[in-house]
Amino acid sequence: MNNDLKELREQIDKRSDEELSQMVNIDFSQYRKEALDYAKAEIKRRAKVKGRDLPEAAIVIDDDDDWEMIRMKNLNVVVDPMVFRTADVFLRGSKGLA
Repeated sequence: MNNDLKELREQIDKRSDEELSQMVNIDFSQYRKEALDYAKAEIKRRAKVKGRDLPEAAIVIDDDDDWEMIRMKNLNVVVDPMVFRTADVFLRGSKGLA
C-alpha cells in the first residue's frame, strides 16, 4: 500500500461518525473514490461493532464483503479453514449442520 493511501485511511479512521456521514452523504464530490469507498466501509464496520460488546477497533465478519475491511486495514491475517468451519458448526449447533 502506498503512503498516500495509508495516510488517507488513517485520517478517515480518526474522523467521528458524523464527519464520515457528512463526507459520504453531503461532501462526496470533494473526495476521490478510494476515500469514499474506505469511508463507507468504515461506517459499516463501526455500525456492526456498536451493536455488540466489542472493542472499538474490532472487525466483524458477517458476510463476504466484510473480508475487504481486513485488506483495507492492511492486516496480515490467515484464517485456517478448519478453525473457521469448526467455529461455524459450533455456533450453528447440531441443527445447522449441512
